[in-house]
Amino acid sequence: MAWFPYVIRQGEFLTRLASRLGFDAPTVWNDGRNAELRNVRPNHDVLAPGDVLHCPAPTPSQLRVSAHGENLFRAQVPRVDVTLVLQDREGRPLANKPIVVHGCGAAIDTTSCDHGNAAFGWG
Repeated sequence: MAWFPYVIRQGEFLTRLASRLGFDAPTVWNDGRNAELRNVRPNHDVLAPGDVLHCPAPTPSQLRVSAHGENLFRAQVPRVDVTLVLQDREGRPLANKPIVVHGCGAAIDTTSCDHGNAAFGWG
């Protein structure tokens, strides 16, 4: 199987890339080719622009399509659980504050809890 270096762009994370490129996220993350990246980023879903992830080359699709006709496809987009910890400059939690999180073409309205955390699913 051929592998290639993939340069991470803003907003990308392993779970999404695995879904988009058709590979198994844990297998790719734990492959020796990604050891250096694992040392820098302990959480595979928190990657930074410019990080290099080594991925298996995508295999050609075996989907059948009808020319000049209707083709229906169904996809499953993975969700990623996200927890934000909100603090002021002195490190005190920003408790019970309304927040809006923007990203990936969507916005999520939520409120921080008593400890300043806000948890939600993204995907």
